[in-house]
Amino acid sequence: MSSTTDRKRVDVHAHFLPRGLQPSAESPLPRLELDTEDAGRIMLGDSTFRRVRRPLWDVEARVARLDEAGVGVQVVSPVPVTLTVQDAGYLHEQNLLLADEVARSDGRLLAFGAVPLWDTAAAVAEIEVLAATPGIVGIETGTTTAGGLELDAPELEPVLAAAQEHDLPLFVHPTGQDAAIRRRGAPYTFGIGMHTDTALVGAALVFGGVLEKLPRLRVALSHGCGSLPWTFPRMTYLLDAAATAQADALLRRLWCDTLVFEPTHLAVLARSFGAEHLLLGTDDPFYPSPLAELLGITEEAVAVGALSPQEAAAVETTNAWEFLGIDQG
Repeated sequence: MSSTTDRKRVDVHAHFLPRGLQPSAESPLPRLELDTEDAGRIMLGDSTFRRVRRPLWDVEARVARLDEAGVGVQVVSPVPVTLTVQDAGYLHEQNLLLADEVARSDGRLLAFGAVPLWDTAAAVAEIEVLAATPGIVGIETGTTTAGGLELDAPELEPVLAAAQEHDLPLFVHPTGQDAAIRRRGAPYTFGIGMHTDTALVGAALVFGGVLEKLPRLRVALSHGCGSLPWTFPRMTYLLDAAATAQADALLRRLWCDTLVFEPTHLAVLARSFGAEHLLLGTDDPFYPSPLAELLGITEEAVAVGALSPQEAAAVETTNAWEFLGIDQG
């Protein structure tokens, strides 16, 4: 990687669906179906789940997109719908294909893999594979497992302990938003469901004992940790002083991305987690907004006084390397 690339931004929240991941059309497992060279669909059996564009599956198109937006390195994760399947072989194949795609990017892409959280032994075994796979730098998980377990479930402790042992950070993405709210449709599911779902898992990590039991586990929550920064003071209001202090300390163990769409909100995130625990994230390539616009939230935050210039620079670069556990020298 060149020195100029090293100085560019690091985006830790993005997604990629390898073209080679092709379960049979009769299978309900997610697959990519191309309509043209530049457009395709994520299919669940014979149903269209989502229409997508070429950067989702094409490394060259993705890197060109990063060049245009001024991103040096992007960490790509599995598409969230793939995290909800209950097929360990599918997740393993996806991990290997992601590693292959990353290897073709000349250092511009890294990847989070996925593990079958519902099967403790298989998940621990897959973590060992991920730890030995070049280009894989962490684990993406959903907010709940395919079997419905929350991340503070006792059954998952060996899995999270294995992630800690292998120094693989967790990146948590909402997958249970429909169950977190009572209304459906984009304004509710996207605007409230994802926030509520992510806040629930953040609270489980803090109050469910996960972070206390695993002091070296690094966990980042996408979408600005949802509504947790705003609801956390209410959650601790009735606790005594010692319990509140402990919860505050555990909260500041968490990391979160900047995908909140409002620059003033970054001041709340910095107060909750520490500005050193904020990570640049865009959900690329799923939003209609230009990538550069989503990345620009740090500059906007400086302009409105939500972050200092020094904090914004760290959010764009060095915080990510610290979270990933990668020494940049």
